[in-house]
Amino acid sequence: MVWVRLVFSVVRRSLHFFLACALVSASAGLAHAGTFELFGVHPVGLAEASTRTAAADDGSACFYNPGGLGLGHGYQLELSGLGMVSRLEVQDERRDIDDPSSGTFTVGSAVPLEGMLRDRIRVGVAVHALPDRLMRLKTRSQSTPFFPYYDNRSQRLAVIPALALRLAQGFGVGVGVNALAGVQGPLDVREGQSRTLETRIAQEAGTVARWIVGVRVDPTDTLHLGAVFRQSFGVPLTVSTTADVAGVPLSVDVSTVEALFDPTTVVVGGRFEPSDRWSIGLDATYQRWSSWNGPLLQVDTTVSALSLVSKPPKDLFQDVYGARVAVAWQVVHTADNELALHLGAGFETSMLDASKQQGRSNFVDGPKMILGTGLSARWPGAVGQALRLGLGVQMHRVARFEQDKIACTQLPCPATTVVGPNTANLSEDIDNPGYPSLSGGGTVFAASVGVGVEL
Repeated sequence: MVWVRLVFSVVRRSLHFFLACALVSASAGLAHAGTFELFGVHPVGLAEASTRTAAADDGSACFYNPGGLGLGHGYQLELSGLGMVSRLEVQDERRDIDDPSSGTFTVGSAVPLEGMLRDRIRVGVAVHALPDRLMRLKTRSQSTPFFPYYDNRSQRLAVIPALALRLAQGFGVGVGVNALAGVQGPLDVREGQSRTLETRIAQEAGTVARWIVGVRVDPTDTLHLGAVFRQSFGVPLTVSTTADVAGVPLSVDVSTVEALFDPTTVVVGGRFEPSDRWSIGLDATYQRWSSWNGPLLQVDTTVSALSLVSKPPKDLFQDVYGARVAVAWQVVHTADNELALHLGAGFETSMLDASKQQGRSNFVDGPKMILGTGLSARWPGAVGQALRLGLGVQMHRVARFEQDKIACTQLPCPATTVVGPNTANLSEDIDNPGYPSLSGGGTVFAASVGVGVEL
């Protein structure tokens, strides 16, 4: 009975911690892994091009693989800053990344138990935050040229709590949660000149909870294997506006079923350590972008009894496949000092299906080459068990995308064409920014500096 009460107490305390983290993420607004998906977590994650599925066992494992969190030891805390610079271009115009600076904080902690439950249960949390806001959601007009892969993915708060179990020696499983608390209510209600409420604006965002599930298996001390499943994340969002314009009723509904989208992702990886001085890792990734309805909003306008609907284009996206490799080499390895060099590289196919002809929309994307490098230093006993410092940089090279636009020649105009204002000559005076040819590509850079302690 004593053993049963002990187990019950441990599970209850762990669940309380886990639920508290989930409530923090929900109350903060958005809990989502956009920036982590793009560049990784902390300097080592950037340097190794996120090849960490079978390597991470600290707080960063909440994202990379919660199963790896279960195989960690003690307490780890790490704080880092992230900066991004875009050299992407569309139609010879620069496309910057909004909010290019942010911070990341991770914690990995063992639940302090003795006996058979010692080092069996671990909890952690990974947080990414902007310096002055919880999130930024930028909407685009349908004809605006931009990169949907990078748009609205790094400008948000991310909080991922995780719970992990070490089921046996070298065998860990874990689960993390992404959640968004439902939000609804008026955005703005003001008294007009007639001293009546002439305009009403209301928003509604549904409650969303998505899972990150992972497993880590270490068959030997030198071989580590891992797999992680990240459920797709999309927030159903509706903004409704009603107004009276010169006595004419106007109603506008702007909606999307998948705002702030990240696709279903599956990653399998391995890490081989032939000696205590160096290791090599390999990850294979799959991302289900084909299920996305796209970044544009659907607009439904009603003026009196006339209804006008603008629907975003569909079926332009495809699944993404990728591979990443990383090497870590201990340049200095003594009892008092450790210095490691990290290198990473990867390749991903494009999430935009170039074989599908676009009409009014101007989405741009291409296959991506990913390169990373960095240094990490560790001083045992300097603070607690050890003090860690890290520096990592990463580069995304987006291959050139090009597509010739097709002008409409007769009514009704197909959705894959563009049209001008002259009904007598539909292909005349076309003002679509992507006509007659849409092109873009370029480079994105990210850098991170961090400090951590082991207690």
